[in-house]
Amino acid sequence: MDADATKARRYRERAEGLRSIAKDLPSGNAQRIILSLAVEYERLACLLDERGGIDDDPIGLLAALKKPDNSS
Repeated sequence: MDADATKARRYRERAEGLRSIAKDLPSGNAQRIILSLAVEYERLACLLDERGGIDDDPIGLLAALKKPDNSS
């Protein structure tokens, strides 16, 4: 397993852990913040999965990291 795949798996595990924590929290800002962190970990994992060739384009990597996914 390469380094990016390992990082992506770790990010997904962290997202799962955050969702587990959030389900035990009362509805409100704290729960939304924890869930938004989980979404960001998932997004980062997807970026690592799709990053083929992005090492050659550091500006593209920065742009991808800065672009929030507001679809969730």
